[in-house]
Amino acid sequence: MTAYWLNFKKKRTGDGKYCYFYPYTRCEIDDTPTFFIDGKQYVRIEVSEAEYMALREMDDEEYNDERSVHNKRWTANVPRLANEDGDAIDFWTDRAEDKRTHYIEDDICEAMDRRVAEGALPPLERRIYHADRAGFTQSEIAKMVGVDQATVSRKSDRLYDRMNAVRLHDGERTRKELAFEIGWESFLRNGNMKNDADLRAVIFQLLCGEAFLETLQKWFCSPRELLRYSVRYLMVGGKETKEELLAEISDPAREFYRQTFAEEPNWLQMLCLRVFRELERRVLTMPEPSGNVFHGMEQAVQELAERRRMTYDFYLDEILSRKYELRRIRQICAFAKRIAAKTRKSEVRLTMRREIAQMAQERLKIQQELKGVIEAHRTSLPPEVAAKLYKKTSRKTDVS
Repeated sequence: MTAYWLNFKKKRTGDGKYCYFYPYTRCEIDDTPTFFIDGKQYVRIEVSEAEYMALREMDDEEYNDERSVHNKRWTANVPRLANEDGDAIDFWTDRAEDKRTHYIEDDICEAMDRRVAEGALPPLERRIYHADRAGFTQSEIAKMVGVDQATVSRKSDRLYDRMNAVRLHDGERTRKELAFEIGWESFLRNGNMKNDADLRAVIFQLLCGEAFLETLQKWFCSPRELLRYSVRYLMVGGKETKEELLAEISDPAREFYRQTFAEEPNWLQMLCLRVFRELERRVLTMPEPSGNVFHGMEQAVQELAERRRMTYDFYLDEILSRKYELRRIRQICAFAKRIAAKTRKSEVRLTMRREIAQMAQERLKIQQELKGVIEAHRTSLPPEVAAKLYKKTSRKTDVS
């Protein structure tokens, strides 16, 4: 679906050529993914106009076939309607294409799946689900349906897992892949996963060290993409053995693995080797990431700095870097608390508590520094400009 809409409009590349995207899962062995959307890989190639039109014609045929199959799947027991000529009305052709179908979460097929699943929900759970999707808070929903907020919270998580299972089950994903997709949706919604796969992925990142982690995040295009890749491997796994992975990575990577991960649990070793192999594959087959993602981030920082009447370097070094550090500390503290709560080893619990206490002191120090920098910037501006810039933060210091 996503590839279909990527190719919906012609994108000229020069010399009479046009861009064409297709999913990496359909590629030949020597093809390399060059485009990433929500963890899925696509290949971008250049084709002539005639080739582009031929490919689009094939795409249209495949797209319509998939919609027809989906229509039959969910409307087998629905009475067929007929038009004035007596011909059967097709559900799909009777509706205009919607721009929302450019995005998989609003796709018509998934909306139909969701409606069928909603019909099977008990009345209370259906009301909670509809209210939650409408944007009401859990306390508001609790008052609307006459239950306590804890009940709403508990039912909401179960409802979303259940609805995502219906939405994502397409007959192609394995049980492990389906569990990963549902777990990832839960992580994006709640900030944690029930099986602690996100916790284990973060432990791997901490062991890598800050310098090497920056390299990983660069070649995986974002911290989120790296986390998703790691969690997916931890939940879905792979067919390669440790010996096969060791043979496929370079000598420096093997040396780093032996120094850092050789004494760690087996799941950490396997994750390390798998990530290293993927990193080296990207380094060899992809151009160095320095375009859209990083340029866009730099441009966004520049705009934020100008809006706050600051220079780019001052905003990045004095404000944004401290906010990022505060966020990182909060995340690590949350993971450390989860480790301390789940472990049975008293020495591990004590270590985690010491780390949490130390990070709490570090967090307080950074907050005070950030307050000082913001206050100094406020006093350096003309009173009327400062009042305009800081009117929304006069009661609450912007340190979150």
